[in-house]
Amino acid sequence: MAKRSKSAFTLIELLVVVAIIALLVSMLLPTLGRAKMITRRVYCKNNLHDAYIGIRMYLNDNDEYMPLALQMGSVPEFLPAPPPPAVAPNPPLPMPSFPDMMAKYIANPKNLRCPSDTQLNFYKTDGMSYYYDYFDRVRGRKVDALFLAQAAKRSGSVRIMVLHDSRPFHNPTGTLPSVSLGTDEYDVAGAQQGGAGWANFLFIDGHVGDLE
Repeated sequence: MAKRSKSAFTLIELLVVVAIIALLVSMLLPTLGRAKMITRRVYCKNNLHDAYIGIRMYLNDNDEYMPLALQMGSVPEFLPAPPPPAVAPNPPLPMPSFPDMMAKYIANPKNLRCPSDTQLNFYKTDGMSYYYDYFDRVRGRKVDALFLAQAAKRSGSVRIMVLHDSRPFHNPTGTLPSVSLGTDEYDVAGAQQGGAGWANFLFIDGHVGDLE
């Protein structure tokens, strides 16, 4: 009878090795998933920073007036009527989308795409993953030093959102609520539908972060 080589694995030993590898993989997968989510969120923040550079260039060319554009292309809306001279002169009608209006200033269209916008893919349908000025505080308005000073006295200029994820894309559970926004400015993609870090916000002063 042939002797079994001492260096060979028995079937039981092989199964034990496979079980250990499977256990290690199951322990590592959640960590890898979180790392991927964090990477996407950082990438999204960088995109919003780059978009702000384009907005800043637009302001320099348009006497500090913000773009008067649709908040999101697929959302029907009416042109707001703030008192003059708040609205930019000669508003374009029909109102263009934000990506179309900013094409000259945001050279890479993918700067308006959140890498976590995969389930609903707003970027594909609207040309961007973000809402533009959801609360109508700056669209078409002159955001010069006087405007920012007055805003800071009221609620702090950092509270004025320019762009933000149209859904809490960075939800760690991987699911999205059916409604994108709360009814209160401080609840947008926040406490009612998620938590800190679930959405990125670009504020009028140029910083990107959570609702504070």
